[in-house]
Amino acid sequence: MNSSLEKIYKRENDIWGLPQTYKGVKIHPIKIKDVEYQELFNKIFTYPKNYIADKDIIKMTYMKYFVLIVSRSLGESANDLLTRFFSYVFKDENVFFEIRIPRIVKSYKDISLKWGVRDIDFDDIDFDKIREIILEQNGLSLDYIESYMPDLEDALDFFNSKASLISYGDEILVFCSLAGKTINEISDYTVFQFQAHLRRLILLEDYRIYKPLVDSGQITLKSGEVQHYGTHIKKLGRYDNLLISKDEFVEKNADLFSSSNK
Repeated sequence: MNSSLEKIYKRENDIWGLPQTYKGVKIHPIKIKDVEYQELFNKIFTYPKNYIADKDIIKMTYMKYFVLIVSRSLGESANDLLTRFFSYVFKDENVFFEIRIPRIVKSYKDISLKWGVRDIDFDDIDFDKIREIILEQNGLSLDYIESYMPDLEDALDFFNSKASLISYGDEILVFCSLAGKTINEISDYTVFQFQAHLRRLILLEDYRIYKPLVDSGQITLKSGEVQHYGTHIKKLGRYDNLLISKDEFVEKNADLFSSSNK
């Protein structure tokens, strides 16, 4: 997150499920029961553009990129998608979008965008900043989106297809089972709360199962130790399950490098 937004972003609000505020407007997080708005979130905010070899696309704001390219590829009205989503996160039906596209577009600069809620006006620069806030408060980040690389994405898809990933519904049932809660009891969890709590519950369960086995010598882990459930959990990068750092590679192959130096 850029430094100017970091100054106004309250990370403790994500823990409690509270909204973030931008220019006096409250931006509410998405709840796990509101699947429709999770789908809108993905449709609107999660398309990378900096990898595209087109200077005009790289230079344009994300809002213009979404209106000009993304929404058209989806075959859906940008105005409709944006109005529905922002009415939800602003908790206000008085959201407006004015998207003016001339009949002949010579440059992305020809497009005029104005939007806001009630008497508060935003432009497409504000949209970029609000997008970054919304990504963060719902468990993603701009870095994650823009780290997209087509070749690695193919490898990631293959990895995920072999990893027996469970469905979103299964994740909710696993969460309820580990936490000892009913589905109705967690229906008001935000996406961030759900993701963070589930990761911590899985870490706790792994610690409970494997720590006694490691301590007794019954099993040995490549990592050496079982990660404690109270340690800080860093946000995973887009390809962290596929790639390792140079230092980590050298450490895991210490014998190879030591023998090559003899």
